[in-house]
Amino acid sequence: MRGTMFRNRWFALLFVALVLSGVARIVGTGNGDSAIDLAKRQIAEQRRQASAESLSSSETPAGRSTLMAFTPDEELIDPAMGFDPSPAAEGAPASEDEEPPHDTLVVIRHGGPGTAPDAPDQ
Repeated sequence: MRGTMFRNRWFALLFVALVLSGVARIVGTGNGDSAIDLAKRQIAEQRRQASAESLSSSETPAGRSTLMAFTPDEELIDPAMGFDPSPAAEGAPASEDEEPPHDTLVVIRHGGPGTAPDAPDQ
């Protein structure tokens, strides 16, 4: 890319203009219109909103106390229902619906190129 872009001076000038405009957009020109300044303002506004919400939610009405109820461990533990990832015992089928594999060997005799396979003997 470097070789083809800078062979023509107009493409090189376009590249420099694009880079400079990108830098001016991100860093800014000092007027407070850059992407960094915008992000700083948004973060400051979000902090003010979060602190106002936390102050309003932390206030409790007079005379009311906040009590936390104890939850026993049995309610906190998931019963883990669903697919069992443990491997099946060797030699046993994976589930009751599946059949065990059959040890059957199928031999197809071929007489050579251009001939049809032999019919099975009955």
